[in-house]
Amino acid sequence: AEGPLTERLLTALTAGEDAGGDKRGHSSAAILIKAPQTTAFHDLRVDEHENPVEELRRVYEAAVEASDGFSESSKERIFD
Repeated sequence: AEGPLTERLLTALTAGEDAGGDKRGHSSAAILIKAPQTTAFHDLRVDEHENPVEELRRVYEAAVEASDGFSESSKERIFD
């Protein structure tokens, strides 16, 4: 997959699910990225959902849209 790391991780999670996933089933999915410049969508989690990977992608897309350039270096303007 190409693109930002979060996109590539979501693609990998989807591919794993499409290939059969965990034989025990699944009800949650998460992405946590540690980076020099973290963003609001680097720490996402979905618990107790019928389609957690699909829901994680929806949450990711909503977070990207809502983040509007938020980063660790810009959080002072939000929390001051």
